[in-house]
Amino acid sequence: MSQNTECNNAKMDCNTFVKGLLIGGAIGAAAALLLAPKSGRELRSDISDKAQQVGGKTKEMATDLGSRTAETVKTVGSKAGAVVSSVKEASKEFAATVKEATANTANQLKEASADVAEEIADELKKE
Repeated sequence: MSQNTECNNAKMDCNTFVKGLLIGGAIGAAAALLLAPKSGRELRSDISDKAQQVGGKTKEMATDLGSRTAETVKTVGSKAGAVVSSVKEASKEFAATVKEATANTANQLKEASADVAEEIADELKKE
């Protein structure tokens, strides 16, 4: 359970970092463009170029994140399948053990009751 929490915290930290990185990069680029002494046409062109670069990087990161997510889902699915198989096998073994113990106890009770019945019959014959 705690490992799952750690994974969730790591994902949140990673997501927060990526968001901060993108926002910080955009703010820094905008500040650099706006504070640089350029003509309106050059400034608009620079802003357009930077927007395209940010868009491209965002697409790259989204694609990378998507493939990582797919890999993680595959890994989790295979591990979950292994856990389910282990639990099924363990429950079968447990059921077999309980069945065997119940059979042994029943046999012991039959033997003990036969012994008691025999002792009672012997006592009754003596009287």
